[in-house]
Amino acid sequence: GGDVLQRGALRGERHGDDDHIRSRRDFGIAAMADVAPQQRGGGLGPLAITSLRQMSVTNAIGDLSAKIDPAVFAEKFGAPIGQLEQLVAAKTVTIAKLMEIAPEGTIDPTPSLYNTTMYCMAALLVVAFFANLFMRPVKEHHHHNEPELSAVPVE
Repeated sequence: GGDVLQRGALRGERHGDDDHIRSRRDFGIAAMADVAPQQRGGGLGPLAITSLRQMSVTNAIGDLSAKIDPAVFAEKFGAPIGQLEQLVAAKTVTIAKLMEIAPEGTIDPTPSLYNTTMYCMAALLVVAFFANLFMRPVKEHHHHNEPELSAVPVE
């Protein structure tokens, strides 16, 4: 926030309030997506991206395993398809390994794993755009009346 106020002062503005409010809002939204340098290592963004991707991987593995013959699955992984969750948790079953035994013509879901994540990040950008669009200057009656500072004579 301070850097925005300093920029306002450099431009001759008495208050950098509008810039300050916009930057706080933008940094708040960016913190969710973890794109602001001030928010590195934190924010909702990394957790959301990881969770959305893991959800996509889990769905893809479930869809692929439904297409595979249970006998072929048991032969490849040494366990029945009913233990899929435990095998995925142990990283025994992966999309790549399932693709090795998937029927001919099965489409590899790997290239589309981040689709949901990217749609969510795009939606966040749309929210930020409209939040910025609806910003208005602070009404005059909310401004503080500060007496003008007179120059102090130098001795």
